[in-house]
Amino acid sequence: DVGDWFYFRKRMRQLGVNVISFKLFFVDLLNPDDFLRELLTVGMGQHDVLQTRQKVLDGVSASARAGKFLGGWAPFGYQIVRDAATKSSRYAIQPSEAALVRQAFELYAAGYSYNYILDQLQLRGVVGRHGKVMNANSLYYMFKNKRYAGTYIWNEYTFQCMRKYIGRKENPRMVKIDDAIPAIVDKGTFDKVQQRLESNKHRC
Repeated sequence: DVGDWFYFRKRMRQLGVNVISFKLFFVDLLNPDDFLRELLTVGMGQHDVLQTRQKVLDGVSASARAGKFLGGWAPFGYQIVRDAATKSSRYAIQPSEAALVRQAFELYAAGYSYNYILDQLQLRGVVGRHGKVMNANSLYYMFKNKRYAGTYIWNEYTFQCMRKYIGRKENPRMVKIDDAIPAIVDKGTFDKVQQRLESNKHRC
């Protein structure tokens, strides 16, 4: 962006390094006319980048509002299938995995511990979507995932803007659609699990 560019130019000048372009003419940032010419050139370049970014985000948001899979990892219990008619990808239940997910939710809603669930369902040797063996943290994030109750969520949080880390912030462009994907867990059980997670958090 403009800020990065002029920081780079300033640093190169401090180091005595010339910046040469095959297309643009850069001379001396201390010369008022040269600075204005470069500022306008770089500003127009960033304007074009931001326009392209906006168009991409609008297109992806439209796909999200249709409940389409937009990449990443399908949660344990789901698989991604390609719809030949619409040429888009969607969530589908993976039966053997979904049975374990459903049992895990039911056991936790009934008051059982993470360790009991892992042992009872023999999940300790099961490798999750990210290539790691399941543990208590895996169960926690599973229980927090609204997709298991059929809620489609895209872009819930923003971590970067223009490739710069900005921390975890709620995204104003978030798309959330109830009953948009096949549910593995009924809403009653899912809500009981959320209540127990919240209660345990307050006790810590």
